[in-house]
Amino acid sequence: MTDVTDLSFEAALAQLRDEDPAARSAAAVRLAEMWRDDAPGVPSLEALLAVLAEHDRVHPGIADAFWTTVVYAFYGERSAVRRWMLSVLEARREKRELSPVPGNDLEFYAHEEFDDDAGALRKLLDWGYVELVELALDHRALGREDMIALLSAVGALPAGRAAAQALALGYGVLVASEVGAWPERTTVDGARVRLLARDYGSQWRVTWFFPWPAPWPLGDDACLSLLDAAPEGPALDPALFTHIPFPAVPGVRERTFSPRSDTEVRVAVDAEGRVIVIRVVRSRPR
Repeated sequence: MTDVTDLSFEAALAQLRDEDPAARSAAAVRLAEMWRDDAPGVPSLEALLAVLAEHDRVHPGIADAFWTTVVYAFYGERSAVRRWMLSVLEARREKRELSPVPGNDLEFYAHEEFDDDAGALRKLLDWGYVELVELALDHRALGREDMIALLSAVGALPAGRAAAQALALGYGVLVASEVGAWPERTTVDGARVRLLARDYGSQWRVTWFFPWPAPWPLGDDACLSLLDAAPEGPALDPALFTHIPFPAVPGVRERTFSPRSDTEVRVAVDAEGRVIVIRVVRSRPR
């Protein structure tokens, strides 16, 4: 990396136009350090951010080098930073480069900054930042309706399979093109369900069952008929798997039962007595 330790503010600013990406990034780091240290000649944050945004339009990566240098020392007004991030990401939505400076890129910081801003995430999705939006939605910082709307938008994209699954597991919203491809089971009373199964480390095997193509009234025996025979594992402690998703659906009532010590069956039932989803958590034999 180019040594810019002694560069003045004006010299560092001029170096942002250098043809060498390493030189440009080093200059951005120098500007960040000078701003952080309140060095003479450094303008206000908003003025400096505007200059950096203009340079980043020409050479994407300058903004990343600057922000990764100051982010953990920044305690100022977030609205200016949010406006700046959006302007930078919009300008370079079709031209992205990596900064040679070690650290996270601006997209990473943006997914943390905007995880609670549905309007900003919609813009970022429109600009093609699909992975950024997916990472932000993983935080589940938005309300139910905003989460469903954004996950639906991502799920409609060719690479949106994970979002479609998140809709089902988090909110009970089923995307036909996704659920229709899941394995099918039939209960003892003839109801059809589609299932999604995942392992959570070496501790739990989790299966979600969704009556398909519509909710269906199912008793405990019908729910239990969906379980596979398996060797018994260690006893479950429900306090340890609260992170495993169960769809949040307004107006449902839930029932939970344990047919054996290593298994929990949790069922969501709507106002008409129909099952929306069944989640089975089973500890894995050691």
